[in-house]
Amino acid sequence: MVRINDVSQPDDPRRMQRADARRSQEAREATGTRRPSETADSVEVSNEARGAQEMQQRLTDAARNTPDVRQDRVAAAREKMQAGAYDSEAVRGTIADRLLEQFGIE
Repeated sequence: MVRINDVSQPDDPRRMQRADARRSQEAREATGTRRPSETADSVEVSNEARGAQEMQQRLTDAARNTPDVRQDRVAAAREKMQAGAYDSEAVRGTIADRLLEQFGIE
């Protein structure tokens, strides 16, 4: 029983199970005995899994080393803007539609 504000409360069965498991584990450790599942676990990683992990690492490294802003694209867009390539009703309409779509105001 657990006491909360001097009122007896029934023990939580899950807490009791965890306590029993902990006591059993401590007893096994004290005597040096182990469950069969605790004896010789091993893991083997296939070559395919290793290759996938290496590929993931290469892609992660490439993403980290790529700048967030592509200056070449910014410069090209700036040149087009200054030349008036985007100064048309069709372009303004497309820009407005995409902004509305981006903000979910369709």
